[in-house]
Amino acid sequence: MKFGLCTSMDNYDQLYEIGYDYIEIAGTEAIKASNKELKELRKKIDDYGVPCIGFNSYCDASLPIVGSGYNPSATADYAERICEKAVILGAKALGIGSPLARKLPLGYDVKRADEQAADFLLITAGAAKKYDITILFESLCAQMCDYMIHTPEALAMVKKLNARSGNIKMVLDFYHMSMMKEDVSEIAYVMPYVNHLHISGFKENGERIYLTEEQKDHYRLAVQSAKKWGYDRTISIEADTNNFTADAVRSLDILKNL
Repeated sequence: MKFGLCTSMDNYDQLYEIGYDYIEIAGTEAIKASNKELKELRKKIDDYGVPCIGFNSYCDASLPIVGSGYNPSATADYAERICEKAVILGAKALGIGSPLARKLPLGYDVKRADEQAADFLLITAGAAKKYDITILFESLCAQMCDYMIHTPEALAMVKKLNARSGNIKMVLDFYHMSMMKEDVSEIAYVMPYVNHLHISGFKENGERIYLTEEQKDHYRLAVQSAKKWGYDRTISIEADTNNFTADAVRSLDILKNL
């Protein structure tokens, strides 16, 4: 299993020195970066041998996935532009969590939201397929968004759409599962569609933090449940920090010791 971080491009050198296997950067950062900046990072990637495997945080509230602001044309334009950014870095996956893009007005028709989300994912997958890029959808907890807050819901959507596109899979995020009181040890039903994992620590208020020794048993349960099923791909820490170096060093040590 490979260990990585969801973090800014600015942290690449530190991530490499600490010993992570790869970086996962935010799509919201990549879309704003110039091609010159991305090519400079690509040179480091080629020199150091630590790849950018994909993007998390695909988009922000300016590109709604569901709701009254959903725009198929804007969705297609964004997908083309972000795929071009991904190609520069050699990234092969676009993670679509994006809680700010999944806010629904009170009383919004869920069936309509399902149609919009399906359209969004198929448009994006169509653009990505030309570059051999996979779309990774995920459920997000209710503390962050209003739509697709349970793993079985996201799985049902992915099953249906992947049958049409062939390049729509899942990110399974143990943080979101934990916030929704889902059992992180009962994941066999979803693993055939999972291409990537996210993990983090968490506080009682839902704050997503880097890994801590106090929650090590929980991380072990999650990781071992994936390994028991036969998963040996990638797992990224996706969290917030005010002390990147210390938190990143400690978290990698914890992952390696599980």
